[in-house]
Amino acid sequence: MYGNKEKHKYSLDEIEDVEKNSPEILEIYKNSTFYKERWIKEDGLEQKLIVTYSIKSRNYQRQIRNSQIQSAQKLLSGKPASIKKHHQNDYKRFIQQTGVTPDGEVACEDIFST
Repeated sequence: MYGNKEKHKYSLDEIEDVEKNSPEILEIYKNSTFYKERWIKEDGLEQKLIVTYSIKSRNYQRQIRNSQIQSAQKLLSGKPASIKKHHQNDYKRFIQQTGVTPDGEVACEDIFST
C-alpha cells in the first residue's frame, strides 16, 4: 500500500473476494492505493514503471461508465439522428452502428444498439 514501508503482496482477486464477503475489512482497503513499481530498460532507455490500483477510483470510473451507458440507451429511445457525432469520452461511443443486413448486404437504414 502506498506510504507503507512494509512490502506485502496483494491479489486483486483476493480484494474482490473481501469486497463481497467482508464489508468491515473492505473499509481498510477502500482508502488504500496499491502499487507495483518496476524498472525496465528498452532501447537504451531505463524507465521506472509504476502501476496503481485504487478501489475508490475503480468505483468512481464504474459509476461514470454506467451513467454514460444509461445516457446512450436514453438517446437510442429518443433522437437517434444526433448519434453519429461524438467525442472521445462521450457516452455515444457505447452505441454500435450496423449498416448491413445479417446476409452481408448494404442496408437502407442503420441499426443502433448498445
